[in-house]
Amino acid sequence: MDYQRINKLLDKYWECATSVEEERELRQFFSSAVVPPDLLPYKTWFVSHEAEALPPLGKEFDARILEHISEDRKLITTFGTLFKSITHLIHKIMGTNMKKAFTTLLCLLFCITISAQDKAADLSKLVGDWSFSAPDAPYGYQDGSFQIKQENGKLTAKVNIQGSTLEINDIKAKGDTYTSSFYVDGTPVDLTMTQKGNELEGMADAGGMQIPVKFKKTKK
Repeated sequence: MDYQRINKLLDKYWECATSVEEERELRQFFSSAVVPPDLLPYKTWFVSHEAEALPPLGKEFDARILEHISEDRKLITTFGTLFKSITHLIHKIMGTNMKKAFTTLLCLLFCITISAQDKAADLSKLVGDWSFSAPDAPYGYQDGSFQIKQENGKLTAKVNIQGSTLEINDIKAKGDTYTSSFYVDGTPVDLTMTQKGNELEGMADAGGMQIPVKFKKTKK
């Protein structure tokens, strides 16, 4: 058995970077009769729920998960190393049933933390100065600027259009979609935007009129 490979796979596992096939390889290894003493603390992590194992999620699932991983992997690596150390300590000092409970709880807390960091990172991508164009809008309202800020986890914006400045007090985020409601010269506007790199594509419902809007980032 190539124990060096197993250690490398474990390092990838703590960094949330293993594939379905690699995790299957780890389960097979820890289910074998011979496991080196230095790797025994991790055995229950891979075989404790073996009887209840679910079918593989497939490569498509891996691809969807990878799409949502932050570009900056330093945070994940740091949490992965910490997670590995704490898990090892738990396995040393606690009984089997308690180990499983605490390890599961620790995994949940780890995932929630990473998810929160990921969400914060996504919101930060929206912050900055944008220019927008809406060729189908009434004359004088076809272009302008959009300044987005983030304060206390909340997105707000200032819009410069037709020589006037209006404020948007709350931009709601749901996945890659952002929505807001405001008034332009007394007309209610519901704006929906989707981020694509350094651009935003949106649709404005201005008093029942559907107006496509494109945003381009000019300053971070």
